[in-house]
Amino acid sequence: RPIAARRRHTRAMDATRARIARSWTPARCSRRTRRPQARPSRRWSASGGDRTPETTSKGMRKTLADLNAILGEEEEEEQAGRNAETNQMEGGEEEKRSTTTIEVSDSVLQALKEAEEARGNKLSDDAIEQMRKILDTTREMSSKSEVDKKTRGEDDKLQKDFESLSDLLKPKTVVPKEDIQIMKEKVFGPTSFWVTGTMPNPDLEGGVLFRGNLRDDKEVVFRTLDEKTKEVFGGRYELFMSEDFEAEGLDSKGTTRVRFLVVPADAAQPPAISRWQVVVCVILAGLTVGSAFQLGIAANINRLPPDIVAYFLNPQNMDSSTMIPKLEELDVGPVLDGAFPIMGAVLACAGIHEAGHFFAGAMRGVKLSPPYLIPNGQIGTFGAITQFKSLVGNRKDMFDVAIAGPVAGGSAAAVLFVYGLICSMGGDASNPDLVSIPTVLFNNSFLLGNVCRAVLGGQVFEAKEVLIHPMLIAGWCALTTTALNCLPVGSLDGGRVVQSAWGRRGINISSLLTYAGLGFGIIGGSLSLSWGLFILICQRVPEKFVKDSVTGVDSKRSNLAWVMVILAILILFPFSFTLPQDQGIFI
Repeated sequence: RPIAARRRHTRAMDATRARIARSWTPARCSRRTRRPQARPSRRWSASGGDRTPETTSKGMRKTLADLNAILGEEEEEEQAGRNAETNQMEGGEEEKRSTTTIEVSDSVLQALKEAEEARGNKLSDDAIEQMRKILDTTREMSSKSEVDKKTRGEDDKLQKDFESLSDLLKPKTVVPKEDIQIMKEKVFGPTSFWVTGTMPNPDLEGGVLFRGNLRDDKEVVFRTLDEKTKEVFGGRYELFMSEDFEAEGLDSKGTTRVRFLVVPADAAQPPAISRWQVVVCVILAGLTVGSAFQLGIAANINRLPPDIVAYFLNPQNMDSSTMIPKLEELDVGPVLDGAFPIMGAVLACAGIHEAGHFFAGAMRGVKLSPPYLIPNGQIGTFGAITQFKSLVGNRKDMFDVAIAGPVAGGSAAAVLFVYGLICSMGGDASNPDLVSIPTVLFNNSFLLGNVCRAVLGGQVFEAKEVLIHPMLIAGWCALTTTALNCLPVGSLDGGRVVQSAWGRRGINISSLLTYAGLGFGIIGGSLSLSWGLFILICQRVPEKFVKDSVTGVDSKRSNLAWVMVILAILILFPFSFTLPQDQGIFI
């Protein structure tokens, strides 16, 4: 039925058009279309033929108006009126924009100069003159209309001035084309590395990447090319070799292709130590001493009278005017006597850890920054941030420098842990050297908790508190700190070790897994959130100042990396003692 009704309506409309067409002439559409020629419009006009608007009847005009309404056409006069109003409004806005002025102060140039110098970029005379020229052009344009600016091309002129200024502000450490050609002819060659193309380097500014085909062993080729670069250019450039993951296919030996990066020597070196960094280093060291002392106080809190401990553990007493009970019986001497040994042991392990890095760095010719100790109230310290302040020759050197710290500091912490464990055997309450800690704290480590349970006996942990020696606490905290720094992520010690042993792809995969473990609390327990945020903020980026980042390490070093990562995970994996009891272990 709807289809039949639509057909009847269409036939009626066609009949009406035919009846009108016999006495009226269709007019051309006055509006522009996308076609070059105007097309006939469906609108019907009374201006055709021998007739004029004056001779038209009112009935015919009404018929035409009704027909136009049915067809959805608008009156040309109304559309023209709307267009006129729109043009008038746009003209008013254009007039407003043309009268808008920009005020440029004379102090702008001086402020820009001071800002660049504060960032360490001293402006040249040409750059200052170019900035003054741009400011003068801006003043002139502010008093002119938009039409004048476009007519005279001043917008394009100002854009070219800005581009010229950008070129002047770029560092002058770009490798010239002449030196690139010399490298192709005298450094690279058909017997070592055949260059197939060059491109700017996206990582180190001012460098040039050489891509091509390797002709010999990677380590031999790099050593040869590095010596030739120093011989030809006299130390003006540094040569880096890295894996070319963007290249298609593998090399002749079935491994990932390599690429060489040539960077000016001054741009290749890590940033130097500034004064404010030394100040930050001293402040962090003081805060770390305080956090280690706080750890010692917390470990010996049970040496205080029970009423005083209960008073401070109740948060409601903090805002009340209630007096501290038995304050006259308070003796802080035993607490301090027990706190200082723990503080000293924790700081000693951290110092030995950093000493291992510096000793290995001196042996491998790698300069290191002062250690930035990181305070933490739960375990005394998170360790320290130690940056490379010189280029590292290869992955073997980076491996040795990175793993020396955990080996030295971890060995010292293990000695303290074993000594404290031996002194804790028996758990005699009359021994004044032992301190009481909650049993639940031993659930924070799968490895350390099971070792304590095996040595001290499972029945000891059935009580709510356990008597242990303070050195056991210090060794436990120091081993936890070492394990945290051995996680294979970013520029931590573990990240550098894994990057040296397994390459860039290895550190990318291990970093992803580590972030997942910390995010879900699988490793680290209550420390996972704070430690994960610390890595993301301070040490998430892998090392890039390694000249030969392609040549791997031997199997002994690779196996040692596996041992380090596994021990770190076992120490940081939280563990509940109810599981071994349910499974019949250690009973």
